[in-house]
Amino acid sequence: VASSNPIGALNASFDIALAAGQYFVEVSGTGEGDPANGGYSDYGSLGQYTLTGTVVEADEPPVVVPEVSIQSSAVTKAEGDSGTTAYEFTLSLDQATDQVVSVDVATADESAIASSGDYVAQGRTVTFNPGDSLTQTFTVLVNGDTTVEANETFAVNLANATNATLGNATTQGVITNDDVAVDNSPASIRIQDVMVSETSGFADVLVTRAGNLDSAVTVDYQTSNKRGKSAAQAGSDYQAGNGSLDFAAGEVSKTISIAVTDDAVKERDEKFFVDLLNPSANAEIVDARGVVTILDDENTNKVGRDRSRKYDRALATVRSILGAESDRLIGSNPADVTWQRGSRSEDTFVLGDDSGVFFAEDGGSDFALINGFNRKFDSLYLHGNEEDYRLVTGSGSGRGKALFHLDGAEEELIAVIKGNRKLTLSDSAIQFLG
Repeated sequence: VASSNPIGALNASFDIALAAGQYFVEVSGTGEGDPANGGYSDYGSLGQYTLTGTVVEADEPPVVVPEVSIQSSAVTKAEGDSGTTAYEFTLSLDQATDQVVSVDVATADESAIASSGDYVAQGRTVTFNPGDSLTQTFTVLVNGDTTVEANETFAVNLANATNATLGNATTQGVITNDDVAVDNSPASIRIQDVMVSETSGFADVLVTRAGNLDSAVTVDYQTSNKRGKSAAQAGSDYQAGNGSLDFAAGEVSKTISIAVTDDAVKERDEKFFVDLLNPSANAEIVDARGVVTILDDENTNKVGRDRSRKYDRALATVRSILGAESDRLIGSNPADVTWQRGSRSEDTFVLGDDSGVFFAEDGGSDFALINGFNRKFDSLYLHGNEEDYRLVTGSGSGRGKALFHLDGAEEELIAVIKGNRKLTLSDSAIQFLG
């Protein structure tokens, strides 16, 4: 590597920078001149030798101080109805280091309260060892429940970093409410009055419910004779009946069909009752008695003439809208009409439900004649949407509203609503189903 042999000198030296490693030093005598005349032999040149040197330290690499952070974006999840849901938060170093990095992580209450059972409080020290992943996970367990409440939050904070600086040091967990308020109010059940011709074969009595439609309800019914001269008699004028109506969740109407007897006897129009009773615990009856009027087809007395006048007024409403020669006019038989009469209290008239439109049979001539409808507190149920109907005002003697169901280019008359010239399809009294 290096050598030194100065001429005329008894000592030798060299100065050299060496890389780290193992080296050997060899000393060899060379002699000088004539040993007899002041010189010396090879052996005489050997003496005491000293090897000295200075070790120069290499430059130390700089110490890496990383930044430790927790994710800035919140962790948002639904809480669930039971058990626990894991909220996972990511901690990270922005660069690797040869040192052990540690940081304290802990939850803190905000609107979510650990002591109230909203989540499980957590706190621990997270350690990053040299050569490990630059990310770690901190998990918080959130407790599920069935309580309807606002969304809640808790914080996750970093503190006391060792061999690192703190970057983003706080974030949130957002507990979203996934529970729905249950309407425990009772459904309101009512029964409607109806007029039918004795030739119709059956009296279809409509029972409706309103209000809470979230659950199934049941109600019983039974027929009974009316007292007095206009009383219909079970067995001879109609078939007595009883039973139970089962409303599925979301269902708004049921129909009770009572057989009526067609006879050749000239008699008054007669009436009998259909009563509602024994509602299930989640229902209440607000109109318990329906009156069924059987219109005698042999009768030509004043009662019959009054009925004909009402029917003629309904025809006048339609004629004033469609024209006297229109082939869309109903016939001239009052048996085509389902008579629906409102009371002074709240009434519900159902012309359709989730399954379809009533009185809209293809080519059919039947329709509903609604008397006593009050748009301020009564309700009218229709199937579909506002765009599926046309509501037109009659004029002259045909005052009232004719309601048509639109099926492509075809129109079908489904109801005549007496009075109510201000009624529109966007009125709050009209509710659309399905």
